[in-house]
Amino acid sequence: MKLRYLICINLFLICSCIKEVEPVLPSSGDITQMDGDGVTWKYDQNRWTYSQMKSMYFWTEDIPDSTSLDFSADSFVFFESLLSDKDRFSYLSANPGYDNKVALYEGLDYYSYVDSSGDLVYRVIRVTDPLLRTQWKRGDWFVLRDGHPVRGYITGQGEFKEDSDSARPSKYYICDFTDTLYRVGDKSVGYVIYEDFDLYADFARILHSLREKGEMDELILDLRYNPGGYVEVCRKICSLIVPPQYLGQLFQIQEHNDIQNRKAAQAQGGGNGLDSLYFSDDVRTKQLNFDLDRVYVLTTRHTASASESLIHCLRPYMEVITVGSVSRGKNVGGRTISDERYRYSLHPITFQYMDAEGKLFSSDGMEPDIYAEDDLNHELGDMDESMLATALRHISGDSCGNKAHRSERSGIRYPVEYGKSSIEIKNNL
Repeated sequence: MKLRYLICINLFLICSCIKEVEPVLPSSGDITQMDGDGVTWKYDQNRWTYSQMKSMYFWTEDIPDSTSLDFSADSFVFFESLLSDKDRFSYLSANPGYDNKVALYEGLDYYSYVDSSGDLVYRVIRVTDPLLRTQWKRGDWFVLRDGHPVRGYITGQGEFKEDSDSARPSKYYICDFTDTLYRVGDKSVGYVIYEDFDLYADFARILHSLREKGEMDELILDLRYNPGGYVEVCRKICSLIVPPQYLGQLFQIQEHNDIQNRKAAQAQGGGNGLDSLYFSDDVRTKQLNFDLDRVYVLTTRHTASASESLIHCLRPYMEVITVGSVSRGKNVGGRTISDERYRYSLHPITFQYMDAEGKLFSSDGMEPDIYAEDDLNHELGDMDESMLATALRHISGDSCGNKAHRSERSGIRYPVEYGKSSIEIKNNL
């Protein structure tokens, strides 16, 4: 059969050295009779997975020798057996051509917690479906019953209680606040929520809207729920924020495994094979650039990858003040590798990235310059919301902004995870 595979590159964010060794694979004839067709497709999937990982995986030298691997194993188990102990981010997902899974519920983004009884509970951080905005609001608690959210509340002892019939406001207003200008003293402050480094045009439109509203002295970029996205989008957005005198200069350095670095070096006609990305300096970028001296970025543990890259790669050129809590620590990126013949797509880490000075940031995450809690009792964009308020106080020169601290909720173990109710098969930087 003629080999046909689609390698969809979603640039994303890590490190290593690799030995170029041709993978040794067992013969398919040795295994196809073990368990009929079930083993056959697993073997084919796993064989392809192994060959791709040996070529592209950042820590390819950590992949076990093929003779020690079970190519008839469950595909998820097999994939996990290939991963380095250094890897926290590579994963396997259903190929959309085989499985188009739908979430059990839609329209609610949420935090996951563990209540005092040890049960998993959820708290709404954003209502994304307009049809649900008369029923749900930011800060609502719920659990899942038969795959459906059931509203309730948390007692003083940290236990969830169902209360589906609690009174709800008949109507309330939810806004993305993506083009808002605030007045703080004599300064005009732009506030932008950006949740996914997906489309550059969206961000450019937002900044254009802010420009039309008037002069902007400061920018607060809310990345608290942004898990990352495309490197190219991140590069272009940073080009709008960085001081204009640095346009065209080095933005980011990417290092792949030894195999890919050598291939890149050959294509480049020599050198170390590292990829160098530069700030845009085209006419449109120069027109939209805000000529700022500093930028504020709101962060949580869910600020990852491209969001962290924005902070890290801007800092050699301007002041970046982070407000919130420690970020995810994803200083790596990867690719989505899929083949229409197979049931699963690969999402391996394939490179690490550095700033223009060749520096990495810690995989433990970035400590914020100013600690502030994600305040779920206020809507995003509300000037009384803790993270935004802290940034605004700092802009105004109020010293108390520097004294904000993390806080713990009694009886609740702070977020297990952040989730979105809409499932997308997409890589995030």
